[in-house]
Amino acid sequence: MTDQGRVISITVIPWVPYREADPDTQERFERMARALDMLGDKNSRWECDACEGVVGLEDIGIAYETFIGLPVCPTKDCAGIGWEHFAAQ
Repeated sequence: MTDQGRVISITVIPWVPYREADPDTQERFERMARALDMLGDKNSRWECDACEGVVGLEDIGIAYETFIGLPVCPTKDCAGIGWEHFAAQ
């Protein structure tokens, strides 16, 4: 796809809510969150800087197949994908 002569790349990142992710995907997410000091307990919450929404552990999106364990904001039409878009509360 092009836009005024520039190539635009669109990547589809499949994701599921944490509560629906398989144990391996949950473990990868938790390992990354702990390494970034962003995982407390099961009541952990994160704010997405792209939409300013707040999401809990059970509902935060987690990528699978590609970018396994990467957080994804579950808010419709939000572009918050990746740790840089989330802040632990």
